[in-house]
Amino acid sequence: MRASSAWTRLDATVKARSLYDSDDTSWLAKPDSEVESQWVERKRWTDPRELARQVSAFANGEGGLIVIGVGPDGSIAGLSSRRDATNQLLANLDNMLSDCPYEHRFVDAGSEELLYIYVGCQPDRVVRLANGKAFRRVGSSTRELGAEEIEELRFARGERAFEDRPALPLSDDVLDDALVDSFLRALRERNGLKLDQSRDDALRNRKLLARRDGVEYLTFGGVLALGRDPTTVLPGARLRFLRFDGAEERFGSERNVVKDQWFEGPIPRIVEKFREFFRTQVREFDRLGKDGTFRRDQEYPEAAWEEAVVNALIHRSYSIKNASVFVRMFDDRLEVESPGGLPPPFSSPATIDELYSNPRNANLCHALQYLDLVRLAQEGTRRMQHEMRAMGLPDPSIEEVAGGMRVRVTLANDIERRRANVDAQDAQRQWSAIATALQDDLAIYRRKALQDWQSLRDRGLKVPRAVIASALARLQTFQPAPDFNELSWVLQLLAAKDLEPIARDLVAWALDNPKGPQAELLVDALTPLDSVANEVLVDLEQGEIGPEGQGSHAGQDLAFRLLRARLKRLPLPDRSWVTRASAVALQYSCRQADALYEDIHGAPPRRD
Repeated sequence: MRASSAWTRLDATVKARSLYDSDDTSWLAKPDSEVESQWVERKRWTDPRELARQVSAFANGEGGLIVIGVGPDGSIAGLSSRRDATNQLLANLDNMLSDCPYEHRFVDAGSEELLYIYVGCQPDRVVRLANGKAFRRVGSSTRELGAEEIEELRFARGERAFEDRPALPLSDDVLDDALVDSFLRALRERNGLKLDQSRDDALRNRKLLARRDGVEYLTFGGVLALGRDPTTVLPGARLRFLRFDGAEERFGSERNVVKDQWFEGPIPRIVEKFREFFRTQVREFDRLGKDGTFRRDQEYPEAAWEEAVVNALIHRSYSIKNASVFVRMFDDRLEVESPGGLPPPFSSPATIDELYSNPRNANLCHALQYLDLVRLAQEGTRRMQHEMRAMGLPDPSIEEVAGGMRVRVTLANDIERRRANVDAQDAQRQWSAIATALQDDLAIYRRKALQDWQSLRDRGLKVPRAVIASALARLQTFQPAPDFNELSWVLQLLAAKDLEPIARDLVAWALDNPKGPQAELLVDALTPLDSVANEVLVDLEQGEIGPEGQGSHAGQDLAFRLLRARLKRLPLPDRSWVTRASAVALQYSCRQADALYEDIHGAPPRRD
């Protein structure tokens, strides 16, 4: 869970205690679905065995409140008629439980009374029934713990230290010689030892050896740190990597595992092999830095995923001998899941910094310090958070799963945002290539640039000013004989307002070269611009657009065609502009001038 979840749990536990101390019973009027929770259970009536189950469950969980005398719908049944039975219930409860302090009181609820029982969390022991069974509260349910789970809870709550138990008789063939040499060398250097220390003395001083019946044994912690093959005594002392196609795990005929790899050996070897392997699995993303240059980031910061894996291997519960560490890689996240709940006193960490301040396997941690895998200063967990934030990724998420028997650390790669970012960066590079290609001497490259432009525009991407400027520069080189197809492409991709900077040059070229299809394309493209229509009208008024000779009036026709198109685009044209256009149409004897006059007056002009 994220850091804030710890406060939610803490508040709920405090609230359960507050409800016990309060005489207010109004909150009980709601149905079970709104009352029962991780910290509250209620019964109309119960028997001693069931009550013992509930007390054990709360004591082995996070504590909570049991209310007796209320039905599942919130109706008050009361215990007034059951006072003797209630007293006997409490007496039998004590006989059915191992040592478990709890508090009880009777609370008035109108004409009836209820029994409140408050059970505190027992952080230093497992509370079991007389028959050895133990229970734990999980959500609003109570579940029985298996023998292995009871053993794990005992280790977690400090009743026993699994890592210190004898595992294998000490001999040269059970140790990884290279790791032992590195361990002894670091031990001498860091502690400033002047005299050589024997291997066995060094291991014994670090609590990696234990004597039983006069025989030296490598402890489970020693096997995990320095043993050749920990799986001989701990079958689950392995790491399994699974990569999935998609964002969820599917099974059966839809099974979507695309990579399945096991890693075995002492913890330092597992970390070493996994580090090398996982570097081949992470993707890379480009992003634009603050300095305007591109930088390449990994899908996840190496310090974050490596720390998550190291923590899972070191801080997991090895008393659950057959369970392994799992690393699951999905399209949108990386999950590192390890056996055992969070080490006490944390049911959820208040902050990521506190997560491993109370290590489950302290001697194993100390041994691995000499092999540079851990710092025991919360530096690693803080670095996880720092590195994720530095890459713009969400904080690591930490939660207990499987009823509190496993811990899952999740690193999210924020894939959708990064994909969008990558798309934007790719588009930026494509736009830059388009701007350059538009100026290429070879038409084949210019046309490919225009096709790419069309593709980006179809994706709804905004055209950068640099590309527009390059296109305008290309338009200016069309004179006097532009390629029709290329001109058509450019005008199709540019908005009329983009043409404004060179509009006068373009219309002048069109009027000087009015007979080709290029001129008509330019006029159609320039029609939406008020400035073009106004300038053409002024030129006509001043007689600057004349016949081309030999009776041709193509330039004048083209000019009046532009004015007609502009007139049709205006829902209610300015009267003074219309009057001027009408007057100038009478001055010219060409087909389009007559058509403009008729558009305005509804009848052709009458010339004397």
